[in-house]
Amino acid sequence: MRSSVVPESSAPVPTPSTQASALAAAALAATHHGIQEREFRASVTSVDHAAERYQRALHVIHRRKVVLRWDPGEPTRFRKAEPPPDPNGVDPWAVDAEQLARESRVITVCPGCQGEKRRTCSDCAGSARRRCGGCAGSGRVPGAKGGTKNCPTCRARGDVKCTACKSGKVDCTTCGADGRVDAWLEVERETLTQVHSHPANRASALHEHLTLPGDFDAPPRGWVNRLVEDGGVQPPSHPCPEGLRARLDAREERLVSTRIQTFASDIFRVNYATARGKGVVEVAGWRSVVTGATVWTPLSRRSTAAWGIGITTFMAGIILWVSYISRHEWFAKHGHSSLILLPMTVAAFVAFKLASHLLLTPSARSASSLKRMYGGLAACGLVSLGAFNLGGPTARGAETALAAGDKARARVEAEALLSQGRERETSARVLDELHLDEVRRAEPNPVEQARRVGLPWNGTKAREEAVALLRANVRAASDASFKAHDARALGGLIDATEALLPEAREVLVGREALARAATCLKGGDFECAEAALDGPLAARAPAAERTSLRTAHLAALKTARDKALARVAAAKDLESQRQELDSLLWLSRRLLKAGEGAEAALTALKQRLAGVEEKLAEKKLAEKKLAEKKLAEELAARERAERAARLEAESFSDSDDSDDSGYSGGGRVHVRGYYRKNGTYVAPHTRSRPR
Repeated sequence: MRSSVVPESSAPVPTPSTQASALAAAALAATHHGIQEREFRASVTSVDHAAERYQRALHVIHRRKVVLRWDPGEPTRFRKAEPPPDPNGVDPWAVDAEQLARESRVITVCPGCQGEKRRTCSDCAGSARRRCGGCAGSGRVPGAKGGTKNCPTCRARGDVKCTACKSGKVDCTTCGADGRVDAWLEVERETLTQVHSHPANRASALHEHLTLPGDFDAPPRGWVNRLVEDGGVQPPSHPCPEGLRARLDAREERLVSTRIQTFASDIFRVNYATARGKGVVEVAGWRSVVTGATVWTPLSRRSTAAWGIGITTFMAGIILWVSYISRHEWFAKHGHSSLILLPMTVAAFVAFKLASHLLLTPSARSASSLKRMYGGLAACGLVSLGAFNLGGPTARGAETALAAGDKARARVEAEALLSQGRERETSARVLDELHLDEVRRAEPNPVEQARRVGLPWNGTKAREEAVALLRANVRAASDASFKAHDARALGGLIDATEALLPEAREVLVGREALARAATCLKGGDFECAEAALDGPLAARAPAAERTSLRTAHLAALKTARDKALARVAAAKDLESQRQELDSLLWLSRRLLKAGEGAEAALTALKQRLAGVEEKLAEKKLAEKKLAEKKLAEELAARERAERAARLEAESFSDSDDSDDSGYSGGGRVHVRGYYRKNGTYVAPHTRSRPR
């Protein structure tokens, strides 16, 4: 066997890690923790170096194991069963495998069923019943109408008969239900590998796939550490260090060969410091890999503190921006909110960078960078504060917007001035002009106009002008509504102008009452119209309007009376005459109450109505007597028919007693008198006997 050594100068791998490459790898890894490479290099306090070696060994092992085998063999009943051969009594390395299999073969009791030929069923565990699959062993299944019902498969028992066995037993498959098997000993051969490494240090921890056999022949570039020596495949007698020796089973395993490899690695500990503490970055291997022993805590604390300061500065900018736009709607729509938010966002970033720089050690800080960051932070703050305090709303801006027709901006700017207590007179005048313009535009709807007039004003002059406009508009709307007899519109005017125009309330209330009376009169409800005209509210209306409506009311009563007289003359029966005379009498009373007609005419109508009612009473009495007479006649006729039926039945019964052959041979039966469903009476009679 040959041993190969890879010299340091001629190894087919890159040069070992130097202090410069280790420092570069540490600086690059530190950038993931919020620090620049230049800043990290300036924060390094020292670099410690150490060289470590470790070895690994690949052992090839052959294993031999004696095992017991069996198969059903040929069925037999007469050969005596022998004990099975014991594999523990045979040395696997001292016997011939073929001879052992031939000489150790015996017929023995089946190890599966112990000679019983049958074994316990695995489906039911020997109980001969298994869990029902339809209900999963619960005995209940969902019903068609909701709820549950008894399982139809197991009938609520939860288990069913096992179909795979008989009485909980099945035929043994090991012996074919024979109870005996052919048994013999057999030698199993197997080749194993073991990999051990020693010592367990930082360099070996970096070696990936260190204990995999296939890694022994991997290309050198795939290893993190340098290969110093590869001993090649050596016999078992080759010396092996204690920590690399194979772990063998003395009875079954034998060592075939051993291969030992030796690796070396440079370990660099880069010590650094920040204002939050000290840490170390450990770099190992020719590829300068950062190990798990690295301490990043100082950099993590520095990054967390810097982020906290940056977020705090950003939140301060958000609070400043919110307080600016919440002063009034004008600041959000027409102010300089962007000149507050954007500089404060930049200030938050600068504050983050400044805090990150200040949390380095003094030797790692840059004076020029600190000056630039302090200057940028101050500039952002001044811009935001300047935008917060300067450039607010002005009276000139409100007047300019009003003149240009931009009423929305003019209103917002004037309201902002009033809320800040600046230029009150001009801003109040602008708001009142806008308010008065809204009142003018609401002229088609007096109720809406009254609502707008009732809103707060900043001056009395504009309000008086608006009230004058409302008064004229309400007067015109009142005239139009009264002319159309629209009581609802007049009521709306009363509610809308009650506080603004108290002097117009009396007239509006009176006109509303007259409008209701006119509506009732139009519908022919003279009683409703009369109640509205005589009420206290109608007295508030102008006298001319009341007189006009009363004249119309009187004319309508006369017209209705004349029509009632015509209907009385045209009535043909007494009931119609009575109804029309009653209506005529009611109208005559209303006319007499209004000063029209004479008492004598009313008395004559009453007498005429009394005469008609008397005739109606006589007619009803005669009709009642006639109905009573007819009913009595019907009852008498019914009684006579029943009497005749009884007599006929008695005579028929006598004849039947004297001669029974008439019914037995003639086939005739007697039917008594009865009433049909429609009320008609059927007299007693005889008919043929039903078959």
